[in-house]
Amino acid sequence: MKNLKTISVLFSIFFSLMSNAQSEKGFYASINSGYNIGIGNVDYYQAMIVGMVSSNETSATTNTTELVKANLGKGLNVGVNFGYMFTKNMGFELGGNYLLGGEIKASNTSYTGNYSNSEISAKMIQIKPTLVFRSGFDKLNPYAKVGMVIGSGKITNTQDDKNGANFSTQTVELDGGMPIGFHASLGTLYKLTDKLSLFGELNLISLHYAPKKGHITEATENGVDQLPSLTVEQKEIEFIASFTETGAPSNPNEPSKNPLIDFSFSSFGLNIGLQYQF
Repeated sequence: MKNLKTISVLFSIFFSLMSNAQSEKGFYASINSGYNIGIGNVDYYQAMIVGMVSSNETSATTNTTELVKANLGKGLNVGVNFGYMFTKNMGFELGGNYLLGGEIKASNTSYTGNYSNSEISAKMIQIKPTLVFRSGFDKLNPYAKVGMVIGSGKITNTQDDKNGANFSTQTVELDGGMPIGFHASLGTLYKLTDKLSLFGELNLISLHYAPKKGHITEATENGVDQLPSLTVEQKEIEFIASFTETGAPSNPNEPSKNPLIDFSFSSFGLNIGLQYQF
C-alpha cells in the first residue's frame, strides 16, 4: 500500500510538471518599446554629410573646430514580435521594430554672422528572425535571444546656410539597399497571469548601412524653390563601391556618382513590454 501511495505521488508530480511544461509551449505575441544608445560612432568630414565638423569662428584670427561623432542607431524604438516555443526552453521568434532615430546636429559659425547648420537623422524598419532560449521557470523566467537584423531605412540630411544676405536650405534623403546585421538580448519574463507576462531586456545590435541612392527633396534660396531648375545629375545621387572618371562631360540626365558612405546603426538599449501566451 505504501508503494502504491509513493507511485501515485510520483505520477502526480510527473503529470504536474508535464502540465506546467506544456503550458510554456505554443504561440505567443508581444509588444515592446525602448531607447537605444548608439555605439561604434563614425567621424564624417565631407561628401554628403556636410557640416559634421562643428566650427565657431569667434574673431578674424580665432577659429574653434570640433569633430562631431555620428551614430544613427540611437533613438526610440517600438516593436511587435510573434513567436513559438517548441519546448519550455527553446523557441523561434519573428520580430519587427521601427527605429525613430535621434537627431545629430553640427554648425559652422563665422564672426561675420555667416553660418552653416547641418542636421542628420534616420528612420528604419528592422526585421529580426530570432532564436529564443528560456530558463523555463514559472514566475520569473530569464531568457536570452540571438538572431539577425534585416533593415530598410531612410537617412535625412538637412543644411541651412547664410552667406551675406543670401539664405539657402537643402534636404537630401538617402535610401536603397538592405543592411544585414546581428542582435542579442538578455531579459526576464515576469508572469502577471497565466497568459500575460511583463518583460524587460537589454538589447545589443551590430548593424551598418550604406545607402545605394540619394535625392534632393528640398532646395530653396531666399525662399524661392530651386528644385524645378535642377537637372537629374544635380538632384539625384547613385552610391557605388568604385567608379572611374574619364574626364568626359557628364550626362545631366543621369544621377551623379558618389562612393558608398557607411553609417553605423549599432546600438545598446533597454526594452520593456508585454507578452501574451496563446
